Amino acid sequence: PDSYLILMTKYGIEKMIGRSYRNNMPAYENKLTDDEIIAALSYIKSTWSGRIQRKHAQINARTKAH
Repeated sequence: PDSYLILMTKYGIEKMIGRSYRNNMPAYENKLTDDEIIAALSYIKSTWSGRIQRKHAQINARTKAH
């Protein structure tokens, strides 16, 4: 869901899972504001195929329902 994408972008995967994890994506907590993170993710999601966007919308809907 969007909430997971935002947290992963802001804090990085290692902080989210609580252990070391080999990856190339840095955390952006001290580099981008929350609004900048949302804008970047919005742009990235706009490049996804329609099928993936619909699937992501379903994931968001299920997350908000709980």
